[in-house]
Amino acid sequence: MPDFIRVIMQILAISGVQIIVEGILKQWGRTEMIKIVNLLCYIASFYIVWQFFDTYIIKGFQEWIRILH
Repeated sequence: MPDFIRVIMQILAISGVQIIVEGILKQWGRTEMIKIVNLLCYIASFYIVWQFFDTYIIKGFQEWIRILH
């Protein structure tokens, strides 16, 4: 459970950085940069979720299958 909370905190940190950078870029009038920052933040969040999924769900499922055989 603490690992799940760590994943949530990492995603919230990425969202916080995204909001701050987006606000700064809006003041400068850089709309294209906002799209790039949003895309990078989405990719980073997806990567964090994928790492959690791979580490805990897939490997745990593989161990469970080994037990059944």
